[in-house]
Parts: sequence; C-alpha cells; structure tokens
Amino acid sequence: GSGSVSKINLAAVTGDAKIKLDVIPSAIAINPAGTFAYVTNGASNSVSKINLATDTVEATINVGYQPMGIAINLAGTFAYVTNAGSGSVSKINLATDTVIATIKVGNWPSAIAVNPAGTFAYVTNSDSGSVSKINLATNTVIATIKVGDQPSAIAVNPAGTFAYVINSEFAKVLKINLATNTVIATIKVGWTESVGIAVNPAGTFAYVIGDDYFNSDAYRVSKINLATNAVIATIIGGESYPSAIAVNPAGTFAYVTYRISDSVSKINLATGVSNATVTMPASAKVLAAYANLTVAKGATISLRVAPSSATFCKVSRATLNVINSGSCKVRVTVKPKVGKSVSKTVTLDVTK
Repeated sequence: GSGSVSKINLAAVTGDAKIKLDVIPSAIAINPAGTFAYVTNGASNSVSKINLATDTVEATINVGYQPMGIAINLAGTFAYVTNAGSGSVSKINLATDTVIATIKVGNWPSAIAVNPAGTFAYVTNSDSGSVSKINLATNTVIATIKVGDQPSAIAVNPAGTFAYVINSEFAKVLKINLATNTVIATIKVGWTESVGIAVNPAGTFAYVIGDDYFNSDAYRVSKINLATNAVIATIIGGESYPSAIAVNPAGTFAYVTYRISDSVSKINLATGVSNATVTMPASAKVLAAYANLTVAKGATISLRVAPSSATFCKVSRATLNVINSGSCKVRVTVKPKVGKSVSKTVTLDVTK
C-alpha cells in the first residue's frame, strides 16, 4: 500500500531503512549471496532489483501482466516470476537483468517455488486448481498436478522430495511427492483461511499461517510434523489478516507480516511464543486468543496488568490500553460458567 520495502534489523528488531518502489509490491526474493533483493510490482508489471549494500533500486525489469510470486534458484543465476494476469512465468537472467524465457502455465499463477537442485519449479495456479511442474533446463511444463480449489502458497522441503501446497479455501495443506507428481497426504490445519507456508531448513517442520475469523481476531500458526503429516502445535498471535510467513536460516524464528496493522511479528519457534505488537486497544477476547485460552459460551474474561508494566499499559473495562511504548505483561483469566478458572500471563510489545 505504501509502494515500499522496509528493511528490519533482526538483532535489534527495528526498522533500518525504507526503500521506495513502484506501487503495490507483492512478493520479494533475496539471492543466495545476500547482495540483491528482487520485488514484484503488480501495478507496473515489473520487478525491482534492490542493491542491499546501498538500499537503492538498481534496475527495473519488465515482466508479464500482474506479477505476483518470485523465486530464485540456489545458484543465484535465475529468478522466476509468476504473472497472474498473463498465465505465465518469466525467467530472468540475473547477470543481465533480462527476461530470457516466458513459460505458459495455468490460470492465475500466484506462488512459485524452485527445488534445491534448481532443476524444477512448481507454480500454484489459483483459478485452475493445479500446480504446474516446470523443467528449468527446457523451460517447459512437464506435469500438471491437481490440488483442488484456490491453491495459493507453496514450499519445497530442503531435500527436494516433497512440496507442500495450501488449499486456501478449505484450510488444508496438500503434500506432493515430487518424484511421482502425486498428492500423497492431506493435512487439515483447522481454521477459516490459510495464506502462507514455510518449511524450516532442517525439513522437519512446516509452519502454516492463517486467520480464524469465527473464533477470534487473531492469527494462528500451525506447526506440522513433516514425518507424521500431523499438526503438533498451534501458535496464536494478537493480529488479524496475516499475509506471509518466513523462517530464518537457523530455524529459530519465524516472521509474520500483516495486511491491516502494517506490522511484523517475530515468533520464537523453540517456545512457540510471539512478540506480536498487538493493536491497541486490545480486547479481552483477542488477548485470550493470544494466550491460547479456550473461551466457551458464557465464559467471562478478565485482565490484570503486572505492577512492573503499569507505566506501559493499563486495563479499562476489560480492554488493554497502551500508556507508553514498551513491554507489557498481563494476566489473562477465563472463568467458565461451570468449572475452574484458567489463567495465563502473556508479554506483549506495545507501541504508543
């Protein structure tokens, strides 16, 4: 919405720079050397090349109509861009910043992933309900895998043996055997809409981001054990309308972006705790969801701020309000109609 890229210092968790682009940037990929970032600009049908040493746009590469997704091979020699409006993929030579091939795929291609060997790319075709497998040596589609309505995000495991595709309409993850090009498992993540997926570098877990509109206003991350194809944990945050998720190379943290609150959450993958900056004021319902507390019909929710946080936040009519920017520790208690109360303490980064 701002036509820009924000650079975040991950050690200090602060905005380091804002890089001006064309309007409506949608996806970003960084080359393996960490020297350049490439951003798709949906309104101008182009890709911006950003020099990460100077934080400036160094080149603009024209591609197809309404570019959305982008992926770079591990050799850092080519980028592949999905053109939703053209039903195609543009192959860019990163040494010359030129499109050297245009590959026809299905209807409304959105996301793309390249296997680690750099031999194949996999494209989700949202309006065709399929994934196109592209041979990157010949620049041709060699297989079309049916995956159901509205596939959106896709990730390939580090071994290059499986791909994981989100069926966004039905909140499912489909596991594809890349040797046979067949769906071999369906994993239910259990909420209204899923929008993003990332696999950790070890290839042991996948993290799926989505919204649960009917139960709370908070996002949820499902942690999937890729050996058993089962959800083993759910991480709940304090923001709604997430758009994408990424895992750092060490596999220790995930980062989630939000469309509405213009923010990013950092999740500790060892503890399953998010430092999400919760939109203020935050209702008791949102904080209960953030604390992963079940609120049955007829239950009441109360909030109590720790004395050490009194200078940063306060409770007024079961709503948390910010006083000053800082760390706010609050006790959330859910009292059901029948049975014992359950409480959890959560720590939030609040911003004035």
